Amino acid sequence: MADIVFIHGMWSHGNVAAPLKEFFEKAGHRFHAPDLPGHDRESGLSRMTQSPLSIKRYVSSIEAFILNERFETPPVIIGHSMGGLVAQLVSARIETGPLILLNSAASSGINHLFPSTALTTLSVLLKPFFWRRNHRLNARLGKYGIFNCVRPEKAGEIINTLKPESGRCFFEVVFSMLDRSKTTQVDPESIKTPILVVSSMEDKIIPPRVARAIYDHYPQAEYHGFAGHGHWIFHESGSERVYQALSDWLEALDISFVTNEEENGSIEEPLQTHHNRPQLYPTTKKVPTPKRSRLIPFPVSAGRFRRGTLTETSTDGGAVLPR
Repeated sequence: MADIVFIHGMWSHGNVAAPLKEFFEKAGHRFHAPDLPGHDRESGLSRMTQSPLSIKRYVSSIEAFILNERFETPPVIIGHSMGGLVAQLVSARIETGPLILLNSAASSGINHLFPSTALTTLSVLLKPFFWRRNHRLNARLGKYGIFNCVRPEKAGEIINTLKPESGRCFFEVVFSMLDRSKTTQVDPESIKTPILVVSSMEDKIIPPRVARAIYDHYPQAEYHGFAGHGHWIFHESGSERVYQALSDWLEALDISFVTNEEENGSIEEPLQTHHNRPQLYPTTKKVPTPKRSRLIPFPVSAGRFRRGTLTETSTDGGAVLPR
């Protein structure tokens, strides 16, 4: 049994991953989906008049959540969209379990702005000094670039529940090359845990080439791409196969979720965290290094990376991703 912390993306809230939560809870795991600051029902209603928040605030809130929960073992982190970038920033600062990055935004230095991205967020980009205000998602553009693989009526329901997003955070993520503070910079050596990068081939707001750059950024990363899916994978047809692929990857890591009390009857010497990170978990178990093989044996359509190119393949044996 694992503790899983889900981090949502821009305009979202923790409840958007309800189907993913149901899947993992049926498998016996504990699924936590906190709302980021300004994204809960109360603050979301008045946020249009509030000052826009930095992504630093989001990172701090997830760190505090993990610390306050006092998990027995480092939790698995699943980050979607901007939440994937928050997951990377958190894991670079404190000890976490494996990272699963779903259609994730990337750290500083990796380009996010492509024609389909610009079109999806045009209502933000066209506002003067957009970084000084908060923004609602334009429904028509959202259906084009975020909910393009979701049934239109369902997409409309979801959009009605979304929250205003910080223009400052949008600037820090999308225009990281112009951010002199390098707010979203992540040293790949600072993350030691296994990483699975997941990309949807029909994603328009964060195209698969961003996932490729994230995969290249982390030496231990593995990649899996899914044909026929868009950015909002939670409410798309066939999303169960994606959830199963995530579960199978975690199981393949052979991570033990047994506490020291259950295994030995006592607490052993605490694990020394790397890079002078705070000591969080009373466990002697180290997060295992990824397996040398880049085989992800899932019988679904997969994206395969070769040097300098991205191709989409359909295979019954999975995708082999050579370094």
